[in-house]
Amino acid sequence: MSNACHVGNFTRGDHIRVRRFGLYWHHGVYIDDDRVIEFGGGTLVEKYRALIRPITLGDFERGSLSSKVCYPRRAFFGLRRMTEPLPPDEIARRAEYLGTCRTQGLYNLLASNCEHLAGWCVAGQEGFVSLQVLTWTIPPAIVWLAMFWTKGRAWGRRERFLHFPLVGLMFLVDFFQVRAESRWKNIIGGFHTSALSDDGFDERA
Repeated sequence: MSNACHVGNFTRGDHIRVRRFGLYWHHGVYIDDDRVIEFGGGTLVEKYRALIRPITLGDFERGSLSSKVCYPRRAFFGLRRMTEPLPPDEIARRAEYLGTCRTQGLYNLLASNCEHLAGWCVAGQEGFVSLQVLTWTIPPAIVWLAMFWTKGRAWGRRERFLHFPLVGLMFLVDFFQVRAESRWKNIIGGFHTSALSDDGFDERA
């Protein structure tokens, strides 16, 4: 089931996405035609240079067409239902705040990417945690499934070394997960501190 509502005609605070190279979705938060807040930049091998930044809608789309993402939506391969969105002005305020933060080095393909950015802006902490589930569950699942599959098989010692890189992958991903969560906690905490005096603040975390 697709989460896309429509193409074009966006309004302030919309969560939008565009297909990249026909392989994956790139997400952002629409402010106006001159400003879309994205988590982007850097080549595929230099993603550590990626920043949360404002760009134009044209630069965001790169010749393709963006579509709005509907809420409540299904994330995580349709297994998790994400909540109703925050008010549009609150979504935009969150996105614009993130665009002012120092975020170089924060990008992580699994634990801290453009969809995490949009998820927190649109749905608060629930939107962020719903996506974080991915990095806490898939690597251990791969490890344990591989171990179960090889259990009892007549594999030699060399083949069983397959377990070591898988376990290493699990701990590596968890390391980046913890580091990303720590930095996000500081950034989100700064947002709430700056917004405490605002009337009507929807602190869904």
